[in-house]
Amino acid sequence: MTAPAATAAWLITEHPDARCYLINSGDLGDDFTDVHVVGQDEPADIVVLGGAGEEFSYTQMNHALGLLLDGASLVGMQRNLYWRTDDGFNLDTGAYLAALELAAGVSATVLGKPSGAFFAEALNDLGLAADQVAMVGDDIDNDILGAQAIGVHGILVRTGKFRPEALDAAPGVPEFVIDSIASLPDLLGPG
Repeated sequence: MTAPAATAAWLITEHPDARCYLINSGDLGDDFTDVHVVGQDEPADIVVLGGAGEEFSYTQMNHALGLLLDGASLVGMQRNLYWRTDDGFNLDTGAYLAALELAAGVSATVLGKPSGAFFAEALNDLGLAADQVAMVGDDIDNDILGAQAIGVHGILVRTGKFRPEALDAAPGVPEFVIDSIASLPDLLGPG
């Protein structure tokens, strides 16, 4: 289950005729083939923010702001504030989403992490109850606390974008913290 797939499914089901202004970095595969995506020179009903990257330009953000001020809704594929690449930490979708929410005075609908509906859909796809599943991630807020909010076990791994400061400042705690994903089999125990 991916945030783009969840977002596209929601748009198709809840807003099948909506004109969507999409800002995204990277390939969305076939997920958005049935979504009416419009260009910058067309009106839009919904502004959709996908994965952040070079495509998130000042011009595009200003255009999105104008659409929101004219009544468009705001949708985010996720709310991560930053992510880590080989070059270090980079702003992610959540930072841009928060800026647009504040500037336009709107609240975004978030369809990926940390949305409870996103985790519930993953449980549905797995055919498992929340207490039978563990979310292993490197983001205390979006991975771990998002999953724990619906009863999924939370295991924070100190790799990727993990920062001790984020863990210390978090409004909740993971059930387990491990140094590496290689520690997971020992934590989960035999079969």
